[in-house]
Amino acid sequence: CGELYGREIEVEFAAKLRDETRFATLEALTAQMRRDAADARRILEG
Repeated sequence: CGELYGREIEVEFAAKLRDETRFATLEALTAQMRRDAADARRILEG
């Protein structure tokens, strides 16, 4: 890892996961975050 503060980094977006959404409950938000994380892993693993 290392220290990132004060360093310049480059970020590249691999794919768009979904459109912006409002969630009625915290539980709905956290469930979607779990799905988003799983989808992102699948995309990055190819």
